[in-house]
Amino acid sequence: QILLSQSTFDLLEDSELLDGIRYLGEYRLKDLSQPERLFELTDAGGGREFPPLSVLSARNNNLPAQVMPLIGREKECHEIVALFHRPGARMVTLTGTGGIGKTSLALRVGASLADSFEDGLSYVPLQGVDDHEVVLNSIAQSLEINEAAGQSLSGYLSSKDMLLVLDNFEQVMPAAHALAELMDAAPAVKALVTSREALRIGPERIYPVSPLPLPTSADEITLEEAAKFDAIALFVDRAQAIR
Repeated sequence: QILLSQSTFDLLEDSELLDGIRYLGEYRLKDLSQPERLFELTDAGGGREFPPLSVLSARNNNLPAQVMPLIGREKECHEIVALFHRPGARMVTLTGTGGIGKTSLALRVGASLADSFEDGLSYVPLQGVDDHEVVLNSIAQSLEINEAAGQSLSGYLSSKDMLLVLDNFEQVMPAAHALAELMDAAPAVKALVTSREALRIGPERIYPVSPLPLPTSADEITLEEAAKFDAIALFVDRAQAIR
């Protein structure tokens, strides 16, 4: 089965291949924030009927696409996802120093968990927020809830099975108790938080994010051996992205 994206289809505007192309519809694909129009090259299948595409569900998901690949962290991803499947675990906070990779890790975990929630997830970036009183408003905006028009955030979430991904919460720590009250009003909502420090509220489970591993031996190692360490692989990847 050969599939084409909209951009590829547009390149075939004057091609004879257009006669053998069938429009399949819009689908959500991994790491893309918006649905993608897909087409099928029917001649390539020799008339075969293929099963439905295995793609993401149509649930809410506004996670931004990761520009840089997440290197390493497979163990951490597995452990954090497992935390959310434990009874009573409604909030996991990724803690660690700035620049250690909490946001990238949260985006990967969020993408892994998105289809586990009936109503999807909502990503709420708090990097530019410095007033804790507007945190709930930021959550409402991410969900396109207009509280000025009488819509209620707590009322909306009260019946939702959803994951909130709250990024850079350390800037609005006084809002932690308001977040706890919101989650009390929405028993099926869970939260994945990144912060330099723990929120220290009832439903929270803390997951410290450690630096990527480096060689510990004082002996000389080869370049091939060094490249097996995630921290060095990350450095090489970022350096090659520049030059």
